Amino acid sequence: MRGAKVIRVPARPAPRTRARAVAHRQPRSAPLKLGAGSGEGAFSVPLRNLVRPVNKSIRILPPGPVFLSAALDPVYCAPFHQIMQESRIDQRTKTQRAIALEEQFGAHNYHPLPVVLDSGKGVFVWDVEGKRYYDFLSAYSAVNQGHCHPRLVKVMQEQAARMTLTSRAFYNSVLGEYAQVLCETFGYEKMLPMNTGAEAVETALKMARKWGYEKKGIPKDRAKIIVCDGNFHGRTISIVSMSTDPDSQGGFGPFTPGFEVIPYDDLAALEKALADPNVCAFLVEPIQGEKGVFTPAEDYIPRAIALCKAKNVLFISDEIQTGIARTGRLLCSVDDAERDKAKRPDVVILAKALSGGMYPVSAVLADHEVMDVFTPGTHGSTYGGNPLGAKLAVEALAIVKDEKLVENAERLGKIFRAEMQKAGGRLRLREKGARQRHAERADHRSTHQRRWLTPNRLGALPVAPRQRSARQTHARRYHPFRTALGDHRGAGDGVL
Repeated sequence: MRGAKVIRVPARPAPRTRARAVAHRQPRSAPLKLGAGSGEGAFSVPLRNLVRPVNKSIRILPPGPVFLSAALDPVYCAPFHQIMQESRIDQRTKTQRAIALEEQFGAHNYHPLPVVLDSGKGVFVWDVEGKRYYDFLSAYSAVNQGHCHPRLVKVMQEQAARMTLTSRAFYNSVLGEYAQVLCETFGYEKMLPMNTGAEAVETALKMARKWGYEKKGIPKDRAKIIVCDGNFHGRTISIVSMSTDPDSQGGFGPFTPGFEVIPYDDLAALEKALADPNVCAFLVEPIQGEKGVFTPAEDYIPRAIALCKAKNVLFISDEIQTGIARTGRLLCSVDDAERDKAKRPDVVILAKALSGGMYPVSAVLADHEVMDVFTPGTHGSTYGGNPLGAKLAVEALAIVKDEKLVENAERLGKIFRAEMQKAGGRLRLREKGARQRHAERADHRSTHQRRWLTPNRLGALPVAPRQRSARQTHARRYHPFRTALGDHRGAGDGVL
């Protein structure tokens, strides 16, 4: 190149030596170029890896050939091995760099799929390489309203500029409205605001025990809560105490006592456990979503509610994943129109989609006789009921109503289920154990159902335009929430 100054570095310089290249002064209007020259040992790398400028008048212009401003003082090459090492780092993809940083500095308590998501809108998400995906996981139901819903973004910006947090030492202008909307929407008399799903579950556990002692008359420290095998209610020490997942319990003992585990979708086992007079509550997910998705028999939830009412035991429905339009109902455990207390859960736990994925918001719903066991000082949270979270929750519920997301989930759930069943030649739906008999049922829960896909019938869907290891391929094919779109995928589209 005419006028270009080429810096050459010996191919094998001695360790810790620097090859000095002097750039002659030129008029300020004439920039100096560095590029790859001809001959052995000449190469080009980004300027930030190649030189250490002495004069602060050096400017780096984005991307393309590297330009230096005029009036240069001498510049110095870094050691050859350092240049090559840093050059290799820069050649990694954005995905690789992001994963490497997280692996280096983050705790290894998750093993994500090798996709680095960067943005989202509606049902779509994009990774850092610009590849678009359909998001079938929906952040475990947290973004039922869609990614970055414009109404939620607007409300968040407005409320964040006004007030975000007061603590519960004061009243705030939004919490009362939030409590009213939540109670009227789901048909309960009281709500207690929290932040995460696990916090809401812990709140329900405390409330059930206190109710058992004060209202049912259970002897002190003898209260028992029934849970189901295969449950997932969170990660706190008390919640993992009732888990049957070895990964959740390994190395975390001793555990909180007071829980009895029974098989899921087994009314006989529940009836037997309820015979204990010290049982204060039965905590259950209407559809289990850990290690696959399991739907109980059609009459399991209503009959379980009836059994609990007969024994004066609280029925606690964990609707963190199944609630708020996920299954074609506001609550999976009961019809939206049902207001008979004898047929409804005594306690409902909500989170995730309660804020549309914008902010951690959760809540516990119950009637007066249950919720009133809490008095000032017996339970609380600094952030619970904060103005920002409360405002988002009100808007998130309004979106569900205005955009008829319950009805839409019911309609699309039936279509999705029917089309998956039509693909029987390419896909085989597999159930485990006693739940096989429910595999073909397409009811109001169908929107939530995701079945394990056997890899020999799936046909790989690309995660990223690069080779995957056998371990990565195995992990994505066996992921419980994956599905296939066959030939209907657009160019460059993938599935999450």
